[in-house]
Amino acid sequence: MSTGALRTLVIVLGVFILLAFATVVWGIIGTANLEGNGEIAKDLHDLRLGLPIGCNIRGTQSTGDRLTIVTDGPANLRAKCSRVFVIDTASGEIKAKIRP
Repeated sequence: MSTGALRTLVIVLGVFILLAFATVVWGIIGTANLEGNGEIAKDLHDLRLGLPIGCNIRGTQSTGDRLTIVTDGPANLRAKCSRVFVIDTASGEIKAKIRP
């Protein structure tokens, strides 16, 4: 292989690498601007779970457009307080109430 052909091959492969890198960066920027990408889109300040007084939120986790809330309570209220709620953060709607 001559040096001219090798030089052309290296330049073409370098351009392909730059195009691939630009495509990856473009994809990352494009998905970062989507609504519901780990952010709570709706104000959930007034969200009511319908639990009796004395129940506590034990943990929360946000994944995409879903918020998961785990609740618990004292022994005398455990049957009424122990729940896992799955909430759509775009609409504020409770999608699931799971009891242990």
